[in-house]
Amino acid sequence: MAIQYTATGFLNKLSQSNYSYTNAYKKKVCESNKDVETLQVDVAGLKKTMKDIGKSKGLSFNSGLDKLIIYYKKNAVESKGHNSKTRLEKHFSNLAKTYNSMNKDAEKISDPEIQKQMDKLEELFEKNEKDLKKIGLKKKDGKYVFDSEVFKKADGKVINRLLEGKDSFVNQADKIMRKIETRLDDLQYSVVERNLMRTTRYDKDEINLAYSFMFAKESMEKLSGISDGFLASEPLSETSKKEIENHFHSIFLLYENANDFDQEDCKKLKELFEDPETEAKLANVGITVGEGVDGEKVLKYNEPDFNDPDVRNEFVSLFGENSEFAKKVTDCCNNAYHNIVKPEKIGVSIVDVYA
Repeated sequence: MAIQYTATGFLNKLSQSNYSYTNAYKKKVCESNKDVETLQVDVAGLKKTMKDIGKSKGLSFNSGLDKLIIYYKKNAVESKGHNSKTRLEKHFSNLAKTYNSMNKDAEKISDPEIQKQMDKLEELFEKNEKDLKKIGLKKKDGKYVFDSEVFKKADGKVINRLLEGKDSFVNQADKIMRKIETRLDDLQYSVVERNLMRTTRYDKDEINLAYSFMFAKESMEKLSGISDGFLASEPLSETSKKEIENHFHSIFLLYENANDFDQEDCKKLKELFEDPETEAKLANVGITVGEGVDGEKVLKYNEPDFNDPDVRNEFVSLFGENSEFAKKVTDCCNNAYHNIVKPEKIGVSIVDVYA
């Protein structure tokens, strides 16, 4: 909820706070899930290990794995390189390590689909428990360990059974891993709402200009109230005359300050007072556009005869409740204030005491 201030009350706060305002706000940001990214690394590692193991399908092992024969294009070739027993042994050892790491990191992600696929993967390991033990891969204290000595004595048929066929351990594991990988891609980034702090700094001269606009607006509102009694026949008191003069001076001060700023609101204000038709009406209530000491345009006041009905009628037409001129000046002051302060961007609501 926006914090409420009166227009001048908020300007006072800015002046007392070195012309700055700090507010809390909420912002939606796209963030990556670090736990998901960690599990993605595990999945990538396990997929690679499964792929490396899968490259050995179609191999025939003799007793004790002393030789590894690759059948390719019906030619038996003895291999001592890439698919050596040492390399395959390393792949199964990595399988135990990466699967253990993946299990641990998956616990940090509370996603039903991830847990479902992890359960399927565990069931796959349990289903192939006998063959996995025969090649040295078994579960101990909740983790899988690999015994290289058992692997060296493993029957080649057992290894090929784990590797070959669409329903083999390796192929089924790969299918599950693909589903986990796809789901992790969906979970990697999410939009979250963050509580942040922001400090907005203002120019001192512009805040002083905003004061001038608000004082002028208040004066226009007060003049409207005074005009309500202008159609009565009673003579205007000296107190009322002085009050009118003081409100005029607030408006004059804004007009003079507007000379120092190249802002659209300042230009608009001057245009309102310098419109030929309006200028003639203002002259009837004692307000004229003159020249200041530096040659700039200024507003001057010479008290008229407020007992003259024509003067009173002109005053009402300029500053009364239904005056088009007064409304334009008031709107200009209000717009200028909001364009300078921009309260809606900093979570502030300005209360109009005259509404």
